[in-house]
Amino acid sequence: MGQRDTDHSGFLHVDYFDGASPAFVGLVEYVKQRLVREGQLSAELIYGEKRVSCLQLRIDGPRMLHSVLIRFAGDVIATRLYPLLTFAIREDPTVRDTIRNRITAFVRDKQQPVSCEELRQRFVVKLGFSNESVMATVAALRC
Repeated sequence: MGQRDTDHSGFLHVDYFDGASPAFVGLVEYVKQRLVREGQLSAELIYGEKRVSCLQLRIDGPRMLHSVLIRFAGDVIATRLYPLLTFAIREDPTVRDTIRNRITAFVRDKQQPVSCEELRQRFVVKLGFSNESVMATVAALRC
C-alpha cells in the first residue's frame, strides 16, 4: 500500500475533532469579532489570518475550516455557501447570502456610484473574496 492510499489530508472525521477545545473556541471568537466589524467574511481570509491555529486544530485549508464551522459553530456562524461567513441570525432567512447579493446591497446602500477599485478594496482586500469572483459579479451586474 503506497503513501497515496493512506494519505487522508483534507479530511477530518468529526469523531476526532473537539469542538469544545479552547483553541477552537478562540478561533470561533475571532471569527465572531471580525463579523461584528465587517458583517461578512470569507473562510479563505480567516484561514490565511489564522493558519497556525487552524493547523494546530488539524484544519488544513479554508474548505475544511468552512466545514468545521458548519458542524461546530453553525448556531452562531452561517456558512452555507463557501466561502461566505456571516452571523447565523439574519433579518430575512429566505434571502440567499451570495457574493452577488452582498455586492448589490453594498452598491445600493452607498446611494452613489461605486468604482471597481472600491469594490476590490471592500470585497477582496478587506473581506477576502477572490478578485475573480468579485469582478465576474461586477461584470454580470453591468449587463
